[in-house]
Amino acid sequence: ASGVHVKHDLIDNVVQNILDKVRESKNDLVQLIQRGAGSQRELAAGSVNCAILSTVIGMSMKISGHRLIQLVTGTLLHDIGMIKVPKEILNKSEKLTAEELQQVRTHPLYGYRIISKELKYPEDVAVIALQHQERWDGKGYPRGIREEDIVLPARIAAVADAYEAMINIRPYRSSLIGYSAMKGILSDNGKHFDPQVLKAFLESVGIYPVGSILQLNNSSIGRVVANQKAAPLRPKIELLVDEYGVRVTEREIIDLLEKKKLFIVKAIDPRTVNE
Repeated sequence: ASGVHVKHDLIDNVVQNILDKVRESKNDLVQLIQRGAGSQRELAAGSVNCAILSTVIGMSMKISGHRLIQLVTGTLLHDIGMIKVPKEILNKSEKLTAEELQQVRTHPLYGYRIISKELKYPEDVAVIALQHQERWDGKGYPRGIREEDIVLPARIAAVADAYEAMINIRPYRSSLIGYSAMKGILSDNGKHFDPQVLKAFLESVGIYPVGSILQLNNSSIGRVVANQKAAPLRPKIELLVDEYGVRVTEREIIDLLEKKKLFIVKAIDPRTVNE
């Protein structure tokens, strides 16, 4: 036994919680994920974030019923095989040796075994862990399968996982803000990710994800509170600092769809704007 003593009902409770919360307040959750970025985080937090983002994408792609529950469960557990990878490898900031890389690359197989054999989840859940590192162009691992041969939930997990890793600090890279991460993922051109999953991700999270801090052309600074599907470059923004550089105390929402003269100049790292 590998020492995974997690009870089914514990995992199922977390899954149900994620589903309920995403249904209730998707925007708040996406914002929390953005704002949590920049702290040194455990694997567990990353897995919950990945499951939340996968749920958002899955719902946008009209996945429902037991298939949605399997998606959330599988994405929550997708990295569980990492417990078999030595800690010093996971925390190493220098480049990994070929041998160490090989050890990291075994985690989808371990994950698959743990989920199916020890936790006794159905194949549809376990296969998400097995395939989440496969790539749309067939250059992923462990099996090098491509496109539709990769199950849809694993293709969703790949996008959510990559985005989550980009916005949160890992030992080997500094945190990217929501907008840069989204830009990085959208420039993929069919290498890593399923273009349909990317489209659903962009539609549900937006180019400037909720929680992103932006500067407008009149020098004011605001935080994205809602995205408009039809106009991804014109979200609703809560003003934080006005055009004269004064911190805003009364809550003021600017709808960029209505305020045609205003537009976004750039995204700002949230850590440079003190709350």
